[in-house]
Amino acid sequence: MKAFDDTLNALRHVGQVLLSESYTAPWAIHIPDADKLRQLLALDRRARAVPFHFVRRGSFHLRVSDRDAIMINEGETAILFGGKDHLMYERSTLNAAEFSDIIKDHQRSANQEAGSGTELICGVFVMTQANGNPMFEALPSLLVADLSGKSGGRTLCALGNILASEIETPRMGSSYMIGRLLQMLCAEAIRAHLENGQDHGPNWFNGLRDRKIGGALNLIHTDPAAPVTVPDLARHAGMSGSRFAARFREKLGVSPIRYLASWRMALAAQHLAEGEKTVSQVAEMVGYESLPAFNRAFRRAHGCPPGAWRTLQADKLGQGCAF
Repeated sequence: MKAFDDTLNALRHVGQVLLSESYTAPWAIHIPDADKLRQLLALDRRARAVPFHFVRRGSFHLRVSDRDAIMINEGETAILFGGKDHLMYERSTLNAAEFSDIIKDHQRSANQEAGSGTELICGVFVMTQANGNPMFEALPSLLVADLSGKSGGRTLCALGNILASEIETPRMGSSYMIGRLLQMLCAEAIRAHLENGQDHGPNWFNGLRDRKIGGALNLIHTDPAAPVTVPDLARHAGMSGSRFAARFREKLGVSPIRYLASWRMALAAQHLAEGEKTVSQVAEMVGYESLPAFNRAFRRAHGCPPGAWRTLQADKLGQGCAF
């Protein structure tokens, strides 16, 4: 599916393991929200840090902000796309260790004991181009992926086993392998959600699951610069224009033209951040023959003109756009 491949690739995601330990109850660890985690890891300010927690053995309770706690069982991985702070614990929430202290100072918890209790592999997926990405915006705030193989996800199970092996028995090239495995694990977890998950209400994944609307999305992503119209998309879907537009909005919550415009602006931001094209070249790449029209559209989407926006992206200390 072109739409799925495009948006996944546009995330520019990488993975990093931050913790691989065993804990004996009672224990508790507090993980900060996405902004504080980004600062802790000294990531570029436009990057999004998405924590994950893979249970190799045992289980633990996960409480996200003020929501009720849920159990994360052996073989499951909790991925927190929502970016909220959360608490991992077993038996007690008292005296929770701060994740920042653990990874910065290599602090050993009083209840940490090799080879016993709950065995965890924790880290982050770093999304360098998440803003404006329709896939990322549609993902659930908490996604629990099954790496045990019990639910039939053989690819996720294999990735989990190889990842654990590389961490437990480091070999030449293990750091490279771990990074690539995490990249694949994140992609496979998202693909499994598309194939097996359920999303309520208008949602990008629901649009992609619909054969007719999904086909139209693939057409949009095949050539975002093409002067596509609603009648073009409707003909591709085998529907009347009015029925297609209504069904598209029902599934995604936006009109087809609004979706196309938003995706073009997301692509434009990506090209500008990479810094290899001029503003005029980027405008042409996303379907704008008029540079002033592109500047106006980009400013509506991102709050400032494209040239100024690129300057701010290149400056990690930039705090906003005063235009």
